[in-house]
Amino acid sequence: MNARLSLAVAALILPAVAVAQTGAPIHLRGNVVAATSTSLTLRTDGGTEGTIALPPGYRLIGVKAAKLSDVKIGGFVGVGSVPNSSGGQNAVEVTIFPPAMAGTGEGSYPWAMAPQGTMTNATVRSTVKTVSADHLTLVYKGGQRTIDVLPRTPIVAISPATTADLKPGVAVSIRGTQDASGTVIAKFVIVGLGGTVPPV
Repeated sequence: MNARLSLAVAALILPAVAVAQTGAPIHLRGNVVAATSTSLTLRTDGGTEGTIALPPGYRLIGVKAAKLSDVKIGGFVGVGSVPNSSGGQNAVEVTIFPPAMAGTGEGSYPWAMAPQGTMTNATVRSTVKTVSADHLTLVYKGGQRTIDVLPRTPIVAISPATTADLKPGVAVSIRGTQDASGTVIAKFVIVGLGGTVPPV
């Protein structure tokens, strides 16, 4: 998916982001330790624990596990991909958007979440299954691209979420910035529903 999430609370800064410059984008992944209406305590995948602020207007988005069969012709998806050895692209994650979000961030552009990564938010034109992979042809304003989806590629669907879903132990992916005081401030929080781990 393209730029879409963040957080905030002062005093404690996670080492993983301590060197970030003010206003620099920050991406954190981990599991919820505790949450209030204004802050979230996170244990990162690296084992570090810290508190992040949830400011007014931050966005909370849920994702649940999905299958390739849930990707429909004419549906809108976000696919993060990296180059493969044959000169094409392998998907490293597929996000299925609900109809109301069709057109969100439409296009294909560099994606910082993976080396040489590309994010393509587009409409599904066709799916072709082969022995090694499924090939998604995606169309967007000004272009199209075909991306290979391997059996191991995580696939999720965006689903409504509330602060009640930020329970201890659930997996989250947080994107935001750091302010002049060193506080990490969330813009987007993606929470995994039903045991799902957000792929990015």
